[in-house]
Amino acid sequence: MNLSKRNLLAVAALSAATAAHADENPPPGNDAQVPFAVWAAVNAATQGYADCVDRFDIPGLMALFSPDCVYDYAPGLFMKGRDQVAEGARKSLSNVTKSSHFVGPPVVQAADESGVYTSTTYFTAFHQHKDGGQHTVYGRYLDTFKADATGRLLITHRQTVSHAAEGIAGSRYWLPRLPS
Repeated sequence: MNLSKRNLLAVAALSAATAAHADENPPPGNDAQVPFAVWAAVNAATQGYADCVDRFDIPGLMALFSPDCVYDYAPGLFMKGRDQVAEGARKSLSNVTKSSHFVGPPVVQAADESGVYTSTTYFTAFHQHKDGGQHTVYGRYLDTFKADATGRLLITHRQTVSHAAEGIAGSRYWLPRLPS
């Protein structure tokens, strides 16, 4: 079994475990912890995302998103639905020969709607370009997950926020600074 199939099976198994916990959301704003199975499913999906991008596995990547997902990647780069996300990934990776994502553990919270969870995950993403250049982005993924009909948690919304970027031009969502 290749790594992609193993990751997808792990995500599917952990996500299936969330079905029993989908209605166990703690009240919003409560410090109560989400069920471990939910955290594990979110972590597996987030780590799976990094693995799929680094291997340029577009079908595996799309399996992590809901059919009606939204990916708010950067100002002017708003994708809706798996087809647009897949096209955005293909376009973004078309000039990349190698990439490596380092993804931390997610901080997961229950959302206002039952069975919906939000997460914040810090990442560092290194990309080597076909022309020999490279860029690195340090940031966080702000995600919303919702269980599908089978109980599998899928990314329904993702926004990428940058803390810093090296070797890259163009607009980004930057982490706002608090006033001094």
